[in-house]
Amino acid sequence: MSNVTLEEKQETKLRIQKSAREVFLKKGIKGASVREIAEKAGVGASTLYGYYSSKELLFIETILPSIESRNDIHVRLDTLEVRDLGIDDVVQILADAVFALPTALIDMDHAIIKEFHSVLFSLSTSDEIKRMMENFIENNMKGVIAPFIDRLLDANIIKVELDADAFARYTLNMMRMVILEYIIFGDITKEACYKKLKGMIKMTLIGKI
Repeated sequence: MSNVTLEEKQETKLRIQKSAREVFLKKGIKGASVREIAEKAGVGASTLYGYYSSKELLFIETILPSIESRNDIHVRLDTLEVRDLGIDDVVQILADAVFALPTALIDMDHAIIKEFHSVLFSLSTSDEIKRMMENFIENNMKGVIAPFIDRLLDANIIKVELDADAFARYTLNMMRMVILEYIIFGDITKEACYKKLKGMIKMTLIGKI
């Protein structure tokens, strides 16, 4: 790959991602093979491994954009005037933001969502996947939710001591709850899940967690 230009590398990577997404959505991670994805992308398996060290890493990178592409919390939270908000308004806004992220997966096959959850939260998750998730948290939570929390603290809307970065990271646990209880297992209805999410957020903002 040393004689390949950066533009060509990027083009190849995008082609691999597109092919991987098609195969994963059709067969899931277990049914898909690196060879099939590579052939569909028009590259050799060794070339694919030059971009992605594992099928699991490729799987996560093809699914996460589905969440990010449908998420406009950056715009909503960055431009929102906070001075006249009450705590219940804040809970509603944050619940909407957090709920929107995992429910972007909802139109996918449940088997694929389960695999996504399994790979993402497995104790044996690779360091590369952990770093990818850290970037996701940085971009979608710490980079957006934390500044919003800081603005609320400055405006004295939130009246308890609260670490904005820690709260932003806590939203990952909330996302996991939504994925597990509502999307995957269907243990609770959408309304009940949303109500539980709002409860988790409010208890945190008033210092009960």
